[in-house]
Amino acid sequence: LVMVALNRHAWKQRASLALNRSERLELRGNLARAWLIPITGGLSGLTALLMPESNSYFWPALPGYCYALMSFSGMIGSRVRQRYARRKDA
Repeated sequence: LVMVALNRHAWKQRASLALNRSERLELRGNLARAWLIPITGGLSGLTALLMPESNSYFWPALPGYCYALMSFSGMIGSRVRQRYARRKDA
């Protein structure tokens, strides 16, 4: 959440930092990627709390599998940058 807060603060200060268009686009992508870490951790914790007790190998490993979502961080960041780049005020 620290990285989310830092990126969000930089976004709020983008005018005073005099960020150019490419820097603003990069900042938006970084902000989206920074959110993925706490979301993944929360999903993993929630999965661990809600999973049924079982003797299978799948259920105990499921919270760890949630962290595979972090492999999509590059794709999420680039999609956010592309979507934001289409806006006129970017």
